[in-house]
Amino acid sequence: FPGGASARARVAPIRKDTHEVRLLWPLGYSLRPLWRSAPAEVATHFLGHEGPKSALAALRRAGLATELTAGVAGDGVSDSLSCGALFAVTIELTALGAARWACAAACVFEYARACVAALDAEPARVGAVGAELAAVAELGFDYAGEDEADELVEELAKLMLPMYGIPRASLLRARHECREEAVGPEALAVLKAVADPGACRVELLDSALAADDAAEPAAPCPGCPRCSGRAGFHAALDALAKKGRRSCAPVDAPPPPPPDAWTPYGALATARPAEPPATEPRFGTEYWASPVPAPLVDLWRTSRAWPGLGVPAANPVVGSAPALAGAGGAPRAPPPPPPKGGVVLKKTRPPGPRGGGFGGWG
Repeated sequence: FPGGASARARVAPIRKDTHEVRLLWPLGYSLRPLWRSAPAEVATHFLGHEGPKSALAALRRAGLATELTAGVAGDGVSDSLSCGALFAVTIELTALGAARWACAAACVFEYARACVAALDAEPARVGAVGAELAAVAELGFDYAGEDEADELVEELAKLMLPMYGIPRASLLRARHECREEAVGPEALAVLKAVADPGACRVELLDSALAADDAAEPAAPCPGCPRCSGRAGFHAALDALAKKGRRSCAPVDAPPPPPPDAWTPYGALATARPAEPPATEPRFGTEYWASPVPAPLVDLWRTSRAWPGLGVPAANPVVGSAPALAGAGGAPRAPPPPPPKGGVVLKKTRPPGPRGGGFGGWG
């Protein structure tokens, strides 16, 4: 697809009972040199929040989704692409949400616009959120649990690669995503990129796109407060109980929503295309690729279908978290800098009862 243009890929997943839409934005630059401030974490915090004014809460209330995750795609591996880092939002849809996936995607765009508007009106909020995330990272570093020695060495070896540019003295802290600098304007730039559907890549994964001879998914239980319409939920419970009955009281299926601006796009995720698919060579996955319809992009830009969205409130607990204390309850002095040439690994607990091996590293 031309650079900067929206694109759409419809994928026939191998896993059954799948209803998912994934939104990706190529940021155009690598985030690796910005590891000291981790600007994408601010967008991850906002978009992945589950508070009452979040996108996920609104989608759940509407019965369109059960989960939403956000963050840099591919664990940073996408930084090696020519388009730079990829920021992704993945929505696990209900059966109803699959038919209204375009409306669910609009919720993400509207929420990103609401966050950008709130941060433009209160610029200091970006720094406050960055400080909150930094405090959480520090707690994770100070109270980190034990790690398997081989996993720790593997992760540190990866961070020592020149492409990350992390000094050896900062490896342990970088592994726990501890910040060394305050967030800058890049944090708001990531949110602004997410608010623009014009450069978004849309991936639709739905069992309805599979071949006609594929097994039919289990029917959902519409309106059930326990399964939120997820297909296969009751079938799995019944198989475990071996009683052959539903675990929830039967409910009447709600009437389908009246046709609206999103209705024409529902079939893109719920009906197998007539044209033959392309096939991914390694796993044999079928897919169809095409540009996002221009009217849908315009609709996403101007949509006001999700009122009540807003940025999450500040966390009052993080700021009062206790600091580590030394002997006698006095605040612990900061650790001395590591010796030149490397990081010191030291034993954190005595050997086990058989006297073999270290319990962990710190």
